[in-house]
Amino acid sequence: MNFDNYSGLDHDHKALDLAVDLANSLDVVDGEEYLVDAEAVSGWLADRGIDTPRPIAEADVDALRGLRRQIRSVMEGSEEEAEEALDEVVIACSVRPRVTFSKGVWRLSYVSAEDGVVAGVAAIVVAGLASALSESGRERFGTCSKESCQDVYVDTSKNRSRRYCSDSCSNRANVAAFRARQRGS
Repeated sequence: MNFDNYSGLDHDHKALDLAVDLANSLDVVDGEEYLVDAEAVSGWLADRGIDTPRPIAEADVDALRGLRRQIRSVMEGSEEEAEEALDEVVIACSVRPRVTFSKGVWRLSYVSAEDGVVAGVAAIVVAGLASALSESGRERFGTCSKESCQDVYVDTSKNRSRRYCSDSCSNRANVAAFRARQRGS
């Protein structure tokens, strides 16, 4: 995955964005759950362009939360924990590679042999995480440095210097630091 030209438009980047969004679907600082029920999950999936073949059930909500825990382990854990968590997702959802030829282009993607929305989401996030890990390692994964946030992110900067999950967290931290310096002078 080439982070120099990260646009969020190609398949691997969309898959990685989905993995990050899923990992951050629970506010780990204050415990706010964004995947509260089937309706919320349906909306969350629709916002990310994921069609569901059937209505979301409460079992899907629980399974998606379980997948979220595994994805956070990949992004936050040790190398061994990341490998184990990703392998568990691949095995549980029967994720396998698929090569297709369309419009003159070969494409490698991942699909799930299992039916269901969670297995489909798992196949997508495995594609993004596997690509990022194989090309750049875990050094590109980070946790927001703002104490009141703790969201995970993928560092797409050329010099691997990112410390915050978003511009708003970075701006808030910088304003707080500026105000602290002003009070200290």
